[in-house]
Amino acid sequence: MQKRALLMAGASLMLFAQAAQAQTAQDAPAADQQADDDAPIGEIVVTAQKRSERLQDVPIAVSAFSPETLEAAGVRETQDLRTQVPNLQFSRTAVNSTNISIRGIGSTLVNPSADPGVGVHQNNAPLGATRITDADFYDVERIEVLRGPQGTLYGRNATGGVMNTITKKPVDKFEASIAAEYGNYDSKKVIGMVNLPLGAGFGVRVAGIYFNRDGYALNTYTGNDADGRNLWAGRITLGYNSPTFNAYILYEHFDEDDDRMRGISTRCTPDPGPATVGGVTPNTIARGLLSQGCLNASIYGSAALGAPNSFGTVYGTIGLATGILSRDANANIRQSADPRHFASQIDPTYRAKNDLVQFNAAWDFTSDLQLNVMGSYGEDSFEARAEPASWVSTQNSFNVSTYAPGGVFNDPQLGATTAPLGLQTSTKDSRQWSVEARIQSSFSGPVNFNVGGLYYDFDSTQDFLYVTNAFNARSQLLNAGGTGIYIDPLREPDRTGHNYLISRIPYGLRSAAALGEIYWDITPNLKLTGGLRYTHDSKRQTDYPSLLFSPGRGFINPTYNTVEFKETTGKVNVSWKPAIEFTDSSLFYASYSKGYKGGGFNGSAGGIGTVPLSYEPEFVNAYELGTKNTLANGRVVFNMTLFYYNYEDYQIAKLVGVSTATENIDAEIKGMEVETIFEPFSRFRVNANLSVLNTRIKSGQSIDASNLTNGDPSLTVVKNGSGVNCVANTSGVATILSRINAGLIPTNALLGLCNGSFAASGVVVSAGVPTNLAGRELPNAPRLSLNLGAQYNFDIGSDWEGTLRADYYRQSKSFSQIYNTAGDRLNGYQNINMSLSFESRTHGLQVTAFVRNLTNEDSVATTIPTNQLFGLFNSLFLVDPRTYGMRVTKRF
Repeated sequence: MQKRALLMAGASLMLFAQAAQAQTAQDAPAADQQADDDAPIGEIVVTAQKRSERLQDVPIAVSAFSPETLEAAGVRETQDLRTQVPNLQFSRTAVNSTNISIRGIGSTLVNPSADPGVGVHQNNAPLGATRITDADFYDVERIEVLRGPQGTLYGRNATGGVMNTITKKPVDKFEASIAAEYGNYDSKKVIGMVNLPLGAGFGVRVAGIYFNRDGYALNTYTGNDADGRNLWAGRITLGYNSPTFNAYILYEHFDEDDDRMRGISTRCTPDPGPATVGGVTPNTIARGLLSQGCLNASIYGSAALGAPNSFGTVYGTIGLATGILSRDANANIRQSADPRHFASQIDPTYRAKNDLVQFNAAWDFTSDLQLNVMGSYGEDSFEARAEPASWVSTQNSFNVSTYAPGGVFNDPQLGATTAPLGLQTSTKDSRQWSVEARIQSSFSGPVNFNVGGLYYDFDSTQDFLYVTNAFNARSQLLNAGGTGIYIDPLREPDRTGHNYLISRIPYGLRSAAALGEIYWDITPNLKLTGGLRYTHDSKRQTDYPSLLFSPGRGFINPTYNTVEFKETTGKVNVSWKPAIEFTDSSLFYASYSKGYKGGGFNGSAGGIGTVPLSYEPEFVNAYELGTKNTLANGRVVFNMTLFYYNYEDYQIAKLVGVSTATENIDAEIKGMEVETIFEPFSRFRVNANLSVLNTRIKSGQSIDASNLTNGDPSLTVVKNGSGVNCVANTSGVATILSRINAGLIPTNALLGLCNGSFAASGVVVSAGVPTNLAGRELPNAPRLSLNLGAQYNFDIGSDWEGTLRADYYRQSKSFSQIYNTAGDRLNGYQNINMSLSFESRTHGLQVTAFVRNLTNEDSVATTIPTNQLFGLFNSLFLVDPRTYGMRVTKRF
């Protein structure tokens, strides 16, 4: 309550502390954002090419949204943009990071050295670690989404595109506003800002947001809700404006502490293991040890509501080897059909903080030349803790044994337990800074330029910890034999124990680039743009090997790896603005651009076979044709884009052993995007976006962790004592099973197959059979998506105006992984948002009622597959449920 009171007081204080906006060449003032009388409907000024231009004059595919547009369409945060931007998808990854995908290009990579496919920028500065995607867009000038490779000005690994958030800067008059919102799930939100001119060209602007709601999910085991939000963020911007020099500096803080979840429930069709192997019938435990946990099957339907065969998991195999477990602890478990229900003995927690400082200055050192200097510094940290599963293993499944007297095992981290229990904690601490300097011209002649350089510096330490009572029991057993494993006695682990699985990876990036574009007006209506960028990336990573069950304490014997890439990219763009009789204005353009995204490190995957230490950069040759048209005296806007991408060494993620590795494949992408706005009569407006996308992997092979045999009946899935799967010849496995059935060797001898223990008996093992990926679709790339919106404004008396708005979005089926199997398939879904608002012109008061996801669809945006340790189940990342509420806004 005390914290909430302080936040409320802070929001009120914003009404008394604001500022004068400093215009720079990169951030046009608010007044200039509005269209003049002959501008098309919905027109705003953007800086997609780092200079102010009307949206309809920019010869690239870009979507831009003003605060009013965002509010009307119900776009509050990044994930909502998927319903408004053609071919944009949003999801989360296995390490709680964000994956924004445009035209099928994003990044599901989890390696610390992996770069995103879509660059996230704030005020044109690239951000490697940011919370922009975690909170509402508050006090923003506009959101720009550039689709397609940005080979020059935004070339920092932006092979898919760029999302750029432009925050509002101080203006030279007093402004203030406060908005209070309440909705279902006890959702409470306060957003405020105040702007004060300070005189002599100076101004200050303060803005902030507080957001708290109950969880969208229910933990049926503890009875507590989960996946709630509790956060606040604030920003203060000091600006200066003079005829020849404009500058601003801002500081922003983000703080979240709640029970937010990466994925809520899980789906698994249990794998019982083979009934026979080469004509030999395995005993019950042997059959379980030949299970991979979950079958490669659809996530939809009642069959997927089970839990993995525990003998197909690391806690099952190690529990068996220790003697505390001799049966499937997950047998007969049925999860709730409600995807927002899960069962966990430990409620999830999530904490994140981010601090960001940005500086921008524009100096007209001559009448035709301007120097732009941009700097950014940020620090970010988060910690997410949860059980990896969404079910509770059968209680009292532990055997009565030396290490579990009475069937109860006393775990130093997890307490007294009677069944398998695990807890994973992911943390990451990051620091980044960048500086960019550019000189741009505004000559009256036909040729102008924009040239400069960028330096980007990023460091992070990613830490993954998995604690399970099976590991601790095994450690005690091994220590009884004199192994000397340090067992961490602390309830909160200090990360020095060898009784848990821990991965710590420090990573650093140094990137320098020289960039520039030249603009040639060949004729008044014909323009040629050429751009070049030279990038030098240097990456370094420290890998600490897993020391689970090893003697001693702490991290030892790290390996140090470095890679370096030097690449040249660029673009050529030709645009033509002919005078056409039946249009107000028309723009046609054709472009070629080359995109680049740096390679990185794979580290140790923990499986058999070899994984390359590093993976290659990816390159794309992108061709685009587009047209932008305004008709009917500005009442109709019709834009269309055709594109074709040829990808070389596109980076994809695959599950390997206990981790995720990155591979390179070749792919091609082609598609069409249509964006229209139509105002058939005054105050009634309709908008529609249609996206058609065709993605195809041209060549490449990859081993699917959930289909290691690739349908070959001469092979059988087996595993080692650490729960890592491999394949062995079926005849060899049958020989070992025959010996087990005859009592010649114990059943758990099967756990030695992957380690080559029975090579002399004719058992041949391998990592698996690669799947030919040619012809498969890329992940998160639905072939068809459609957005329809309608808005009607009407007067109520002489002072009030009402606005009724509805938006409909639908996308077709897609896949979560490159293998395109039944387990990867994602059904298509739809979404409907509606709002009704009333605004007083003279009182600066607005009241809005809204509902999002009107039909309460439990749509699966994507799935996050787990590795072999946990049995290959899928975590579901869901679209938000139906939310509704009321917002009251007062402007001063």
